[in-house]
This record gives sequence, C-alpha cells and structure tokens, in this order.
Amino acid sequence: MTKILFILFIPFYFLYANFLELSLENKNNYTFENQIFYDTNTTSTSNQHLSKKKNFNNLNIQGNFNDMIGINLNYSDIDGKEEFHSNEIYIGTPSLKYLAYKEETQNIIYDTYINPQTKMSQEGYEYTFVHFLVVSRSKIKTVNKEKFIRTIDKTPFEYDQDFYRNITLETKSLTSENFYFNTKDDVLNNEEYIYPIAIAKNINSWLRVYGVAIFSVEQYDYSEGDTYYLDENSTTVPKKEIREDGSDEYKSLVKDARFKGFGTGYKLTLEAHISDFSFFITSYKKDISLKNQSTAQDDGTYKDNIVALEKLKFKKQYTTFGLKYRF
Repeated sequence: MTKILFILFIPFYFLYANFLELSLENKNNYTFENQIFYDTNTTSTSNQHLSKKKNFNNLNIQGNFNDMIGINLNYSDIDGKEEFHSNEIYIGTPSLKYLAYKEETQNIIYDTYINPQTKMSQEGYEYTFVHFLVVSRSKIKTVNKEKFIRTIDKTPFEYDQDFYRNITLETKSLTSENFYFNTKDDVLNNEEYIYPIAIAKNINSWLRVYGVAIFSVEQYDYSEGDTYYLDENSTTVPKKEIREDGSDEYKSLVKDARFKGFGTGYKLTLEAHISDFSFFITSYKKDISLKNQSTAQDDGTYKDNIVALEKLKFKKQYTTFGLKYRF
C-alpha cells in the first residue's frame, strides 16, 4: 500500500513540495535487539536476549507537501543477507503528525552463545497519533539450530536441527521522541531555546544544535506464538521435548506475555551548514525497562504458555554521520 502511495506522490514532491531533504548517512553501532522465549514457565533459562550492533550506510528521504502530507523513507545497505528499511507517510507536518503510517522490515542474523546463527525476520507496521502516541504490530520469525529429544516408536533420540519460531509483538508507547522534529524546525526558523528537555540553538552562522530528551511509557505484548521443525517430508511438526520424568511437553507456545515500563534517552544533532547543504552528527540512545504484568498462581508458577520472566530490558542506540541537502 505505502509503495503505491509513494510512487504516486513523489513526482508532486519534486515539483510542489514545501521541502525535500536527501541525506546520505553512515550509522555506527546501530543496535538491533529482540527476545526468543523457550520454556515459558521458568525464570532461569526461559529466554534468549538477542543483541547485535551493525555499521551500515543509509539513504533517508524526507519531504512535505503543502503542510498536509509528508514522507520519511529509509533504505539501508547492510552486507550479506541482512536488510533494514522503512517507509512512512503521514498527515500533517514533521513537527506535528496528526496521523502517520509506517511499514518496516528487518532481516538480521544474530551470533549467539547458544546457537552459531539465529536468523530473525521482522515485518510490521506502525501508527503514530497526534505526534506522541505510537502503536505497532509486527510478525517475528526466527530460525536456529537447537537440540531436542524426539520420541520414535517409544524410544527417545536426541536431534540437532533447525527450529522455526513465530510470534506476534504489539507495542504501545506514549513518547516525547517525535518532538525532536519540533526542535529541528525551530532552529531552522531561528526560534532558539535551551531547556532541560529540549534544545534548539544556532551557535553561530554556520553551526547549530538541536535535540530532545526522551521519556516514554511502554507496553510490549507477545502473543500467537508457535514453534516447529520440518520432518523428512518437509512437513511442519510441532516441537516436543522430553521432561526428566519421561513425559512429552510442548514448549515455547507463547500465547500471552504483557510487559509494561518506561523508556529514557535522548536524540541530539550537531549540524554544520552552508546554505541548504550540511554535515551532521546525530547521537541517539533509548533504554527501555519493562516489568511482567502477568499474575502468578497460588503455587508461584504461571499458567502454561505465559512468560514467567520478571523483567525485560532493551537498548536502542546509534551514532549517525551524514551529508544532507534540503531543496
């Protein structure tokens, strides 16, 4: 849907846009993070925190037509089979998005101590309402090698083969992050200020700084999980393991996992400019800490398929060096 809209609108941007901004960027130490859930009812070995830092180039295209419709496109050049890109279209201006819709795709290969390689693909969409309420939904798929015990003719055998995990992640966030674009517009219009939570300052005729402190209320909901492998006929088989007492048990079928918490951080840009051409450095960091909202049973355990982890933590950060031209 968004690709069709971009094809239709981009010619108008070149002819009638309020502005069109092209940036060639190099992102350093961009952090990708996510979670894999194993046995959902234990707190010691029930999850794997995936984290990876990458350096890559990125093309960013931003524009706005008549203070009514805007676009924000990102196309990243990551080595190998990995990819990361997003397309956003919105109603409003960069400093006040009444309604925005974004599609994002990630395909990342994590190197972990449990598995040599974990391939994770994540595709989803995101809505922004009145600039500060952000709601997203994405499908997460992982592939990695795991050891498990499979029973054939009542005899257990240990296998080491690819497992496929699917899960849905929905997030809701009340955040100050998008007010970064307000500080950018203000400094371009020579509206200057320095507050504890925001800055827009022209240091001299060719150097400016702008940015915002990030505070957010976060909710992460995991659901609709399933785990399977492919048998010798390439048929999907639900994953089974053997307990110590010899009985079969389905694992990792996450059906309900809700975490709530807070995020803090900043996004700050230092920009040297000559007319509409500029070189900029942007530093971004956001730490998210979440607590489990599920209620334990009387014996202290949780219902099957509910994640028993007490806390989840995520870190989002990068440093961007870029060249930008604003038409």
